[in-house]
Amino acid sequence: MSSNIGSVTSRIINKLNNDGNRDKASLAALRYASSIDDHKMSTVWPLLFDELDADQLSSNGKPTYSEIAVFAALRGYAIYQQGIDNFVFSTGDDSLEIFQALGQLRKDEKLRVALDRRVQATLSKMQVNSVINDVIHLISILKSNRKAAGLPPINFARFARDIVYYQTSPAASRQVCLKWGEQYFSMKVETKEETNK
Repeated sequence: MSSNIGSVTSRIINKLNNDGNRDKASLAALRYASSIDDHKMSTVWPLLFDELDADQLSSNGKPTYSEIAVFAALRGYAIYQQGIDNFVFSTGDDSLEIFQALGQLRKDEKLRVALDRRVQATLSKMQVNSVINDVIHLISILKSNRKAAGLPPINFARFARDIVYYQTSPAASRQVCLKWGEQYFSMKVETKEETNK
C-alpha cells in the first residue's frame, strides 16, 4: 500500500505542476487547509480522489491513512513550491527526503540549535496529526533557508509513504521516527575546531 501511495502522490504533484503551468487555486487551498476535510480542500478533492484507489478512500467520512498521508505530502509540496520557479519535487537520484534536507540545513551553525530542538520535539511525538503539523513547520524553515543551503528537490512521495506506514502501529511510528532521526543527525557537521585545523 505505501509504495502505491508514493506513485499516487507523484502523479498528483505532477498534475498540480502541469509542466510549470501550476494549478494555483489548488496549491493555495493546500497551503491554507489544516486537514483533508477542511472546506478549502473541496477544490483539490476531484484531483485527489480520482488518483486514489477505491480501497484507499473513506467509506464513512473519516479520512483513511492514505488520504491523510497524501494530503500531508501535497501540503508540504505546496508550501515548499510557493514563489519558486523551478520544480521542487523529484523522485530521482538528485532528490533528498525531508529530513535529509533538514540535515544539510543543520550544517549552518546559526540554525543548528533551534533546528535540533524542533526536530527532536517532532521525533518524540506519537500522534500523526501533531507530527504532520511539525513537519509542515520544518518544511517552512527549509523553504526560507533553501537558497542559502543550495538544496536539491525534495521527494515528497517518500514522505507520503512514511506517513501511511507511521499510522499503522506504534512500532511503525517509532521506525519512521528512527529513520528520520538517522537521516537528520547523520549529516556530518564540522565544528570550529575541525575547521581551524
